[in-house]
Amino acid sequence: MRSGDKSLSYFSSVTENGEECLAVLERDRFDIVLMDIQMPVMSSDKALLAIRRQEQGTDRRQPVIALTAHALQGEKERFLDAGFDGYVCKPLDFRELIVEMKRVLETDQASLSPFS
Repeated sequence: MRSGDKSLSYFSSVTENGEECLAVLERDRFDIVLMDIQMPVMSSDKALLAIRRQEQGTDRRQPVIALTAHALQGEKERFLDAGFDGYVCKPLDFRELIVEMKRVLETDQASLSPFS
């Protein structure tokens, strides 16, 4: 799929809940995960915890951005402290989402650099 931004191309996979997300992440690798905070079956907190557990002992970190309608003061910090790499408030503004995705991916790449 190609987006309206000519510098951005992407493939996406959609899951219905946290359990499906984990199953897809076991089969495929993704540059970034956009995770809704309020998911059925398995909460985003539990799904993120499972992702972070799977990373232990590896040199890989799956970047995960929280998507949420929680826009109260301090919410962003709470999600970042919980282990999310980024935060975007709904309703989504596509430009804000792209900026946050680029920021998270640049941060992730910088952390993998042998020169950092």
